[in-house]
Parts: sequence; C-alpha cells; structure tokens
Amino acid sequence: MSQDSSLDTDRWVDFFRQNSRNLSIAAIVLVAGGGAGYLWNRSAQIKADRADAAFAEAARAFDAGNAALAEKELGKVALRYAGTSGGAEASMLLAQVLFDQGKYADGLKALEGTKVPKHFQSGVHALIAAAHQDQGKHEEAAKHYGMAAEAAELSGDRDYMKAEQARALVAAGKKAEAEKIWAALAANEESSVAAEARVRLGELTAKSN
Repeated sequence: MSQDSSLDTDRWVDFFRQNSRNLSIAAIVLVAGGGAGYLWNRSAQIKADRADAAFAEAARAFDAGNAALAEKELGKVALRYAGTSGGAEASMLLAQVLFDQGKYADGLKALEGTKVPKHFQSGVHALIAAAHQDQGKHEEAAKHYGMAAEAAELSGDRDYMKAEQARALVAAGKKAEAEKIWAALAANEESSVAAEARVRLGELTAKSN
C-alpha cells in the first residue's frame, strides 16, 4: 500500500471515529476500501426484496376480488417502492384495477411518469396504449404501442407491439402509416407476425385500389 493510500485510509478511520461511534471497524474498512458501493448495492437488494414481498401481499386482495382493498394496498406499494420491480408491478396492477372499474384517468395517472426499471417500460406503455384503445383513442394508443415497441428488449415482443401499433393506426384512419409497419414486418421472414403482416398488408392494398 502506498503512503498516500495509507493516509486516505487514516482520514476515513478518524472521520468515522469522530462522527459515528456505532460503526464497526469492519464497516470502516469497507468504506475506506471502496465498500460504500457494496453497502449501497446491499441496501438496494434489501429494498427490492421487501418490494417483492409487499407486492405479493397486496396482490392477494386483488386475487380475492377485493378491488377496494387492492387499490389501497397496491397504491402504497407503488409509492413506497417506486423504481423497484415490486413497485412497478404494483403500479401496473393498480392501473388494471382502476381500468376495470372504468377509472381510466386514475389508472393512467398511476402509470404515466412512474419510475420503473427498464425491463418494465415496454409493458407500462402497452398498458397505457390498451387503456386509450378501450376509450376509442386509437391515435394515442398507436403512439404508446410504438413506444412499447421501442422499449421492448426481445425482438418477438417488439414485433408484437409494432403489430398492435399498426392495428391502432388503421382504427385511427391512418392506413398509410399502418401499411408501412405491416410491410416492414412482412419483409422479415424471421418475425413471428410476418404471416399476419402479409395478410393485413394485402387487405390494406386491396381496399386502397
């Protein structure tokens, strides 16, 4: 160990002796040696585990058909554990509970602007899109299906969301935009929606002639 490194460690030890009597020597060594990152990661993991457990508990009310209790408990989990997987699942299930009651504005509020892990972003946008579609707002639905496609991590999911976007565009009267999406999907032989894309493309072409 270099002399400068030894001096830095001494400063950390002195600081914690003066400011936190409850810290153990082991914790001091961890922080002085870069262990702060470990402690932060450990704290994040504990929070994530608690979020998962809290979501599972709140979801029981939904499974039991108690919408009022589910709405209350899921709201607590979504707020307290925002940014975790459990918090994201709570937000999405809360939105679904509200949508089922016809409370679209409240459900969308539970989703829009909510901080969720990256792997949940596609699902959140898809849920928002479906809510708009249920209300007949097909152009808004198409926008969010497009965002869901962009956020999708798997090619199969991405193509599925693009297909949903194309359907919403047709419903919104934007057939030219839908045709472009179907054409791109039809050209990709490896896409799981390629066969349907060719059918939809043929239908749109026939109607435009």
